[in-house]
Amino acid sequence: MLCLAAILFKVGIDILDYRILPVLRKLPISDLLVFSIVLFVTIYEDLMVAIAIGVVFAFFRFIQEVSATYHHKIVHLSESDYAPEGQNNEELINLPIRVFIPQGPLFFGSVDPLIHAYSGAPSHEILIVDLSQVSMIDLSGAYALEDLIKNVQVNNIQVYVSNAKPKIKEILEQINFIEHIGSNYYKNSKDTIITIIIDQFQLNK
Repeated sequence: MLCLAAILFKVGIDILDYRILPVLRKLPISDLLVFSIVLFVTIYEDLMVAIAIGVVFAFFRFIQEVSATYHHKIVHLSESDYAPEGQNNEELINLPIRVFIPQGPLFFGSVDPLIHAYSGAPSHEILIVDLSQVSMIDLSGAYALEDLIKNVQVNNIQVYVSNAKPKIKEILEQINFIEHIGSNYYKNSKDTIITIIIDQFQLNK
C-alpha cells in the first residue's frame, strides 16, 4: 500500500499543470467552482466520480454559454430579406408582418431564449419564421418551436415557416412538424412567401 501510494503521489505531481496555480484566483467563478468541486470529490470520494461530476458541470456550463451566444431576432418585414423588391418602403412599413429569425442550434438549452425573443414582439397579423440561420435542431428545440407557432396561431396570426436547411427540414419532416403546423404554412423558399404577401396585400408586382 505504501509503495502504491508513493507511485500515485508521484504520478499526481507529474500530471499537475502548474500554470493554473498563479492564476487560480483570477479564474471565472464558474471555472473555479468546477475546479473546486472536482478537487474536493477526488480527495474525499473517488477519482472517477470526480471526473464524471466535472464533465457534467462543464457540459451544463457549455450549454449556458452556447445559448447566450446566439441572439434570436424579430424584425419588421421591411428590414428582412422577405421585403418585395421595388415596393415603396413606406407602404411596406405599414404592413403588419414580422420576421422571426432563430439563430444557431435549437436544443433544450436554447428553448427559453427562443420563447423570450418572441414574447416582446410588437403586434402583427403575419409571422414569418426564417430557419435559414438554424445550424442544428433536436427534438426539444423542434417541439418548442412547434408549440410557439401553435400558440401564435391560436391568436389568429398566420405563421409561415421557410428556408430550413435540408438536414433541418428532414428532421422536421420525421417528427411531423410540418404536418402539425399545416403543410400550407411551410414554404421552401422566401420567393413563395413574397408572392403570398404581394397577393394578400395587393401590392404591385
